[in-house]
Amino acid sequence: MGCSILLLAFSTLIAGCMSEADRYQWNRAHVYVCPRARKLAPTDIDYITRLVAHATPLVAVLITPPAGDDSLKTILVQTVIRNREADCEERQCYGSCTVQRTGSSWRVTECAAGISPSLWHALGCMP
Repeated sequence: MGCSILLLAFSTLIAGCMSEADRYQWNRAHVYVCPRARKLAPTDIDYITRLVAHATPLVAVLITPPAGDDSLKTILVQTVIRNREADCEERQCYGSCTVQRTGSSWRVTECAAGISPSLWHALGCMP
């Protein structure tokens, strides 16, 4: 147990050491855009990943609209400690940001960390 807490603390430290620019570059290269979110313009996806890189030390791994909302005015972005999505069952590894469009601009309205792994996985690409 002590070893896993130490490993988690070290992983969080490493994630926190990535600069905002590094997180943005990682987000752009690795984020998965769910089919319903692919209707967003590439410039919107770019801006959303930049906002999330600024808002949280975690990296973005998935972009999706909320279930039942096809307006693309609200976007959910799942976040994780970099390289931990496949092997971490600790709440501290997972997070989520909500990004909303107002007119032609986007803003982060909420970021949460410490999301239950089962809930985080359930928030994946929604039909």
